[in-house]
Amino acid sequence: QYSDAALAVLLWSSPSTPEEVVDPITFHGLNASTYVKICFANITKVARWTTGNLFDENGWPLTDAQLFIAEGMDYADGTYLMQFNGKARLISDNSTIFTVGGTQYVNTLPLGVGYNPASNVTTALMKRNASSSGYIRFLDTSPDGAAPTNRGVTNVKLARPLEPGTNVPHRIDAVSYLPFNQAVSVYTCLRWLEIANVRPAFGTWADRTRPSHMKFLNSVNNTNAGECWEYFIMLANEAGKDLFITMPMQADNEYFTKMALLLKYGSDGNEPYTSFQAHPVYPPLNPNLRVYFEVGNEIWNWGFGSTQYAQDQSYWEVQNDTPEGRMISYDGFKSKGIYLVRRWHAVRTV
Repeated sequence: QYSDAALAVLLWSSPSTPEEVVDPITFHGLNASTYVKICFANITKVARWTTGNLFDENGWPLTDAQLFIAEGMDYADGTYLMQFNGKARLISDNSTIFTVGGTQYVNTLPLGVGYNPASNVTTALMKRNASSSGYIRFLDTSPDGAAPTNRGVTNVKLARPLEPGTNVPHRIDAVSYLPFNQAVSVYTCLRWLEIANVRPAFGTWADRTRPSHMKFLNSVNNTNAGECWEYFIMLANEAGKDLFITMPMQADNEYFTKMALLLKYGSDGNEPYTSFQAHPVYPPLNPNLRVYFEVGNEIWNWGFGSTQYAQDQSYWEVQNDTPEGRMISYDGFKSKGIYLVRRWHAVRTV
């Protein structure tokens, strides 16, 4: 009677997991780092300060400053939900309308409008008619709402429109950008590898980028170590995708141990928990999702600092007759170069 092919799909969901197929038939991964500019609901995570010469350890300005947003993006128009800690007068380009309590302000949000002294939070809607990049100047700034001014603000969040051009923004606490989730729906796994390529100086857990940092890539004065693992875990949870992590080649043993704890138990934003938490500040990876580990990326590519590190470290292990050095020079081979690097890379991965 029916000519169409039969089809049965088994789905499941939980309070923290969107409805999804229980398990894919095939594995289909994506180098998601390529699309990092469009994966976060909060566009500040991929913005940058273009003025201001003093910043705190988390990349927030200690003076008046200008934020450059939507750099290299298209379809960045629509209504954003803005929040930040402190008080400021805002000036944007001539395609912006701020709205607070139903009152519109063209290009300029007056000092104190939208500011709640009880919470020390300024809130406003920001409609952008430009589809590409623009700026927001934070002037007469006060991080606590008190005098004197020109002291900066913190925790700036710009929740994007649910889709380009619309007047309904994401929730202020949303992690993943809805169109990104829709775009990656055909994939089963998201791979993050930026830190493995361009951050060879960061190899300890203390160096890693914490969730409190203003942004996660190419930070102000290179004060952070690239990708923030808590956010990529949350993004994988929201998107319902397996997580492929390319660890930095220079990561020490503590880094690997704490990364495993973070994935299993979550973290308080600084350190991973060591046991189950009913209400973790940052959640672990949903147990229905898989995690894949890779140590370093393209450790044959001499253009990457991680490969240079691997060459120096493998030679150091041999010259200092360490346990790993003895393993990789088991046959007496001790020459500095790619063959020694490959042996050490294999041992380190195991």
